Amino acid sequence: MVCRAKITLHLSSRRLIEAIAKSLRPELGGRVDTKAHASLKVDGKRLELKFHARDTTSLRAILNSYLRMISACVRVARVLDDLTA
Repeated sequence: MVCRAKITLHLSSRRLIEAIAKSLRPELGGRVDTKAHASLKVDGKRLELKFHARDTTSLRAILNSYLRMISACVRVARVLDDLTA
């Protein structure tokens, strides 16, 4: 059974979208024949992530990993904004 998910992030800052995409790109280098893999696309102020997995457990694991990485990027950006304000 193939499981798929798609997440689209709409943010007000293209700069933040680019920073998130840049930080996630090294993680995308996995082979397609692994248990799960992801792809991303940037379109303006929108980041689209697509996930494919062999089963629901693998899909949940990859989703959790990417969402935590994105959350960390957003938190770091907020701290940096507060420091420069």
